[in-house]
Amino acid sequence: MRRNSITIFILLCFVSLTTSLSAEAEQFSFKSNNNPDYLPYSFDIFRTYITSELRIPTEHTTASLKPALNDNDTSFFVKLNNPTIFIGKDSWFANLASPAYAKADDHQAGCIVEDWKTFHDSASGEDLVIGVGFRDSSIVLFKCFIQKDTTIEYMTIFTNTNNSRPKGSFNICLIADYDFDNNPEIFINFDFMDTTRFLVCVDIEKWNIEWKVDVASPINPFNFFSCNNTENPSIIFTTINPGNGKTDSNFNDFYSYLVIINQNGNILYKKIIGNYFYKQPQLSADKINNTFFVSQIENIDELDKDSSAAPKRVISKIDLNGSILKSIPIQESVSYLELGSTGTDNIKSLFVNFNGKYYSIFDTDLNLIAYSDYFPEHMKLIGSLKLANETDSIYVFSDGLYNYKFEKLLNFPFIIKSFESFRYDSLGNTTELLINTRNKSYIGNIVKKTKLELASTFYHNNQIYFLMLLSGFFVGLIA
Repeated sequence: MRRNSITIFILLCFVSLTTSLSAEAEQFSFKSNNNPDYLPYSFDIFRTYITSELRIPTEHTTASLKPALNDNDTSFFVKLNNPTIFIGKDSWFANLASPAYAKADDHQAGCIVEDWKTFHDSASGEDLVIGVGFRDSSIVLFKCFIQKDTTIEYMTIFTNTNNSRPKGSFNICLIADYDFDNNPEIFINFDFMDTTRFLVCVDIEKWNIEWKVDVASPINPFNFFSCNNTENPSIIFTTINPGNGKTDSNFNDFYSYLVIINQNGNILYKKIIGNYFYKQPQLSADKINNTFFVSQIENIDELDKDSSAAPKRVISKIDLNGSILKSIPIQESVSYLELGSTGTDNIKSLFVNFNGKYYSIFDTDLNLIAYSDYFPEHMKLIGSLKLANETDSIYVFSDGLYNYKFEKLLNFPFIIKSFESFRYDSLGNTTELLINTRNKSYIGNIVKKTKLELASTFYHNNQIYFLMLLSGFFVGLIA
């Protein structure tokens, strides 16, 4: 009797423990094999472009497409509240006179565009295109208001002394009034392969360089944010470590860093967070609470001394000064990290993709909420967006759209490599999407199917079975 009581007690404890664990962290399985006909959304393509790359900014409100020459061109103009010009990487930037087209074959323009974004200037109420590119042997920054008979203003950032085109790449990391002086700044990362790497801050209104900082370790433009710090205006970013042997007084490209720089171009905070074990740390911002989340390795010093030591990987929550508020251990490298929304209350949660294999979701105190099983091999996580009928963040994979429970909502007709939200509604929800495959780009509407449409599709696809069932019913009545 006593032995039976002990056995029952142990079983109850086990059930209680497993119930507690399952309540704390829910496991989701990918449901990617759904019949596209029965998914709640469809992707209705209305334009196709034969091009390997379209340059797309990240901030829009509304848009309407106007091709520059014909549908096979890689360059076209988008007229919108926040205007955008789409230009192939090696196309020429044309004068934006009316009609406002960017013509790929117009070599009258001032520079070859390498990177660019759009920006709304609140002071003038006008919209600008701001970019960086090559002009003969120089690297130039340009800006242009989207209006009739406007001119393009240029600023030379760097000139090659041997009169040849500089070798390197340039990325616009951020456009923001990070120092609260009512003049927006643009931050550009320059990577000259044969010489140096540096970060430049330019005042867009005054059109002058505010500061320049050498950063030998290449900056990740997707992990670059304003600290939103009114007391000590600054920016925060992470770098990667290609190990090219470049160094300066503060950085070595053998390492990855977490960096904070203030409005005077002074480095307030610098910490090594990665090495050859971990080349691309990830950073995400909680703009409401002025905190950040970063993936890093804690034992860099130990690894430098003993390459056989195991890296101690963590995800940390940090404040505006880089101080760690909390850290949790992780087993694999983080390949994607973003603060998104879950549930009807729009609760912020941290979505983490580990090594491209599986997903975990944490609350903002780094407590595990949910996790997924392993991704199917063909699926790649690309990014996220918002849909009008969904309270949760929606995640874009190479084969379609999924909610945070990894239930498929929309099927792409092709496996895609990248995407951009092309048109938004007034609340910032994506209504049109541009998807890119290896050699084509497609623009389409994201359409919510009605219950009647889904029921009609189900009937149409299973009509023969309904007829057989109906025939059997009448046969039964006759019999």
